[in-house]
This record gives sequence, C-alpha cells and structure tokens, in this order.
Amino acid sequence: MRHWKKCQKSLNLYFSRNMANTLFITLVIILLYPFIFYPLILILIGKLKQRIQTIENSTLKDEDLISLIICAKNEESVLKEKLESILSQRFDKKKIELLLLSDGSQDQTATIMEEFKKSYADHFKKVIVVNLEPSMGKNRTLKSGIELSTGNYLLMSDANSILEENTLSKLYESFNDSQVGGVSAFEKNKERSDAGSIQARFWTFDNFIKKLEQKICSAVSFSGSCYMIKKEFADSIPNGVTDDFFLSTGIIKRKKNLITNYDAVVWENASGNLKSHFNRRIRITIRGLTSLSHRSELLNPFKYGIYSWMLFSHKVVRRYILLTLPIIYLTNLFIYNSPLTLFTLICQTLFYALAVIGFFIQLPKPLSIPSLIASHIFAIICGIFYFLSGSKKNSWKSIR
Repeated sequence: MRHWKKCQKSLNLYFSRNMANTLFITLVIILLYPFIFYPLILILIGKLKQRIQTIENSTLKDEDLISLIICAKNEESVLKEKLESILSQRFDKKKIELLLLSDGSQDQTATIMEEFKKSYADHFKKVIVVNLEPSMGKNRTLKSGIELSTGNYLLMSDANSILEENTLSKLYESFNDSQVGGVSAFEKNKERSDAGSIQARFWTFDNFIKKLEQKICSAVSFSGSCYMIKKEFADSIPNGVTDDFFLSTGIIKRKKNLITNYDAVVWENASGNLKSHFNRRIRITIRGLTSLSHRSELLNPFKYGIYSWMLFSHKVVRRYILLTLPIIYLTNLFIYNSPLTLFTLICQTLFYALAVIGFFIQLPKPLSIPSLIASHIFAIICGIFYFLSGSKKNSWKSIR
C-alpha cells in the first residue's frame, strides 16, 4: 500500500510537470507568434500574392482642394517649425486650405497661429484659425476641423510632425491608384532619450510589419502623425477612439486600400522620458482597444478576408499576448529541470530584477534596457485592464 501511494505521488508529479511543460511551450509559441511567426507567414504569403495597383483609373483632378488640418494644444515649442515645414512644401499652395485649431491652449499656440495667418494667408487658398475655449479634446477638435473643411481631400497632421519638402505632393500622388482611399506618411524619429530610443525601435519593427501587410493587400491602419484621406470616407469620430485608426479603418469598410508612402517622410520626436512614454502608451492602448470595439465587424474573415486575420494578429494578439508573461514565468519556476528551462528561468529572473532595480536606480545604458522594455509592456497591460474595467483616459496634452 505504501509502495502504491509512492508510485501514485510520482505519477501525479510526472503528469503535473508534463502539463506545466506543455503549458510553458504553448505560451512561449503564442508569445512569439506576433513577433516572429506572423512576419514569417506574411513574407510567405507575399511571395504568392501581391496587391495590384490600378493607376489607369486615377481620380486626381486639377480642381482638387486639400484641407490641411492641424489640431494643437500647448504646442508653442514646435508649432513654428511645423508651420515653416508647410510653407516649404513643393506643392501648389493655392490648392491648400489650412485649418489651424487650438484646443484650449494655455501658452502661445493660438497667438502663433494668428500671426501665421496674418503673414501668410495669401500663400494659400484659405487659412482658418479657430481657438476653442474651453478645451474640447482632440477628437472633438478634429471633428470641428473636418466640419469646417471644404476640400475633397483631408490631410491630418500633428503639430510635432515636421514634413519634408515633398511630403504633401507624395501623399497626394498616392491617389493615382484608384483603389487607394487613404495614405499615411512614413514616420522617422528624432531620438532624444533612452525612452524615445525604445519607442523608435518599436516604430522600426512596426514599419517592417506594415510593409509586409501592405505588400499583400492593405495597411491595417494609419499612424496618426500625418495622413490623408478622401473626405467622402471621413466618418464622424466618436469620443475615446484614436482618430487615425477609426478614420482609416472606415476606408477598409468601403473596400478601399490603405497604404504608407515611404517617400512621404515626416520627422517626429518620441516621448521624452520614461514617465511620459509610460502614460502615453497607457492612453494609446485604451483608445486603441476602444477603437477596435467600434470596428469589431472588421474581424469577420468571411467579409474582409485576409485583412481580418492581419487586424487580429497586429492589433489584438500583439496586445493581449503580453498577459501571458507572468504565467510563463510562474510556469518556468515549476519546470526548471532541464538546461533549456533553467536557462530561460535565469534569463527571465535577471530581466525582471534589472527592470525593478532600473525603476529606482539610474543604471548604465545596457543595464537600463530591461526597465525601459518592462515599462512599455507594463503600460500596455495597465491599458488593457483600464479598458476592460471601463476606465478612460481621454486627456490630451503635449508630451514634450
């Protein structure tokens, strides 16, 4: 009897470890999916299927008017440079209607806008300045700009995104392809800090994925610093969403494509410190998931085909998969009975230890990387829980 109980205990331990091993391997594979397996599948599909351009049915016309909308709040430090980059555009400015909206700014933002209008109004088709008091939030401010616009193309651009000389013309020329309903500029980053450097690396990886997606059919959505759409495709923007995702996915609903024009370059600063990066990532996650909830029908593969799979992989899996990290570590604690699992446990423990220490002590740059990455991950996880609990972070402020 004693011998049987000993055997039973050994069998239970064996099956428990086997289950833990299976769980550990499964979660690691799922964790790697959006970062390794998904790109590899995209590359493979891209070898077999590529998006077809239809430039023979160009919809560009001589009478086209572009409404360039800039919404700003407390952006006096970058607004002059932004407006100078618009003046430098190699594009017929009489085809540009410039709308400058200050959302309850408490600095010189509105004054800079008014001074620009007085000095350069005759360069453009029209310059409209709106000073909203009190603050309405970015989405309502942008919605006001769209309602005031009269152009048949809308160009939305952040105050801190600096356009190169040919950016506007390259964006406009993208509509030579009649299947294109919207186009975004290619963001390049001016690194100023370690937190900004981590964000810049994230942008590099994200652009790599976007290129693969676009090669197959369409970009999944826009990056919000600078993008152009046909006004007829501009849906009314609800509160709590990211305007770039919501407006761009409205184009997908109309069976048109989204692209990034990599010749249309804008320069932008990543958030300048760890705290601002952390808060910005939480806000983006909440608003991103809220936007997805408004566009949930796009996840139907029977209606939107391969795009639904790309949207699910890029915008859903990549976020929610981070919730598996604590489970992976706890499971690893139970199965470090082989050289490989012992190695993964040591690596994870070292990473989390350096991450915690890095929050309290200024570590040398190589050793500070875990705390920067962990901050990014933890912000997304916080954003997920805020979203699931129904909390909102709709404040809009400069990150500089």
